[in-house]
Amino acid sequence: MMKNKEPKAPTKFVSFLSFLKILWKNPKGKAILFFVFYFFFFLFIGISYRMTPKNSYTLEDFKENEEVASLSIDSLIKGNYAFTYQEEINGVKKILSGKAYNRMKEVKEQSHLYFLYSGISLERVENVWKVSKNPFYFPEVMEEDAIKQTLSKATFLSKTVYQNGENLYQYEIATTTLLSLYHNENVDLDDLPNQIQVKTDRENQIQEIIYEYSSYDTYLTKEKNKVKIEITYQDYGKIEPLEIPE
Repeated sequence: MMKNKEPKAPTKFVSFLSFLKILWKNPKGKAILFFVFYFFFFLFIGISYRMTPKNSYTLEDFKENEEVASLSIDSLIKGNYAFTYQEEINGVKKILSGKAYNRMKEVKEQSHLYFLYSGISLERVENVWKVSKNPFYFPEVMEEDAIKQTLSKATFLSKTVYQNGENLYQYEIATTTLLSLYHNENVDLDDLPNQIQVKTDRENQIQEIIYEYSSYDTYLTKEKNKVKIEITYQDYGKIEPLEIPE
């Protein structure tokens, strides 16, 4: 004859569940359970907060809304500011600085001096102004109207608000869109998007725009170049009128 199997002893986990059920049926026990739950809940929140970098941001900083997506660039569009321009092509850097007034720009690159207006680029050579090549890798990133169109056509990704009141806007834009804006060329491409970052101060004035246009440049040059352009802006409204060279 087969012996009946002896019932298994309850595991510690089952015993613990039984103990919780007994506590839950008792008003005082239920209060103890709530206390333990909230203790561990707030302990978890506290640990998570301490592990977050101090210069980070809150969840609300990532909320996409109409105000964020429609970045104001009025001060830049007025065309009265000083700027520093830095381009990096495959690790090779080039830095220019200058000032803008009413769609005209005076630009310096070491010992070179340029003057730009109405699509014309002049360079001062031996005290004589001569027509020259535009000193900017992509001239469009320095044209106020083109900047406005580019940001209006770019896809808004996120906004970060820092503790000092500064903001960082993240965008991406397709090469096909840039070709349409800059060259009036309509093509069908399946390419990686280009990245744009816009930094503003606490008054929401643009301090810096960073263009990562490698995908766009690859289409134009047919080469795998890495292209990054950083432009910082300052002294809005403080530039004196510029005179067109004779």
